Amino acid sequence: MSGLNPPRLEASSLFTEENKKDQIRCETYNTILAQVHNRIRATNKLPGNGQQLIYLVPEFIPGVPRFDMKQCIIYLAYNLRSTGFFVTYTHPNALYISWKEQARNYRINESPYIKTLIDVTEQAIKRQQSQREQLMIVNDTANEKKIKPAIRKTSEYKAIGGMGQYVTQDDSTTKNVTFI
Repeated sequence: MSGLNPPRLEASSLFTEENKKDQIRCETYNTILAQVHNRIRATNKLPGNGQQLIYLVPEFIPGVPRFDMKQCIIYLAYNLRSTGFFVTYTHPNALYISWKEQARNYRINESPYIKTLIDVTEQAIKRQQSQREQLMIVNDTANEKKIKPAIRKTSEYKAIGGMGQYVTQDDSTTKNVTFI
């Protein structure tokens, strides 16, 4: 009876072998990516690390299936860039990985130490501004309430008529002045 039925080949069966290879390749690349992450963590813990490193992608790893190094480099660079790292490739197998920009942004925007310093500085600036405003208000009210001196310069007077009659420039009251 089996000879009466024609042989069948389903299209989905063609991709099962390729799917297995892709899974193995992905596991291999993820193993190498985990090594890169460990190296980044270790470098970041070092004092004065500069937030950068050069990772040499190995041509092979014992105990891991063979892999295409170029495809692996593309995979690593894509994953690292998507998580915020700056990655540059140098032929044949070097990746320059930097996280300087993220470290700078952290220090500026998220560091609790820097936030505390900024808050203290902002409070001091606000305090100085309010003191200046208060001084300006006090100076303005003092200027408004200034008592005019009883003695004035002779240049502030102008003669309006006869001898001894002068008017000040700021008001129109006539004053009799006697010169000795």
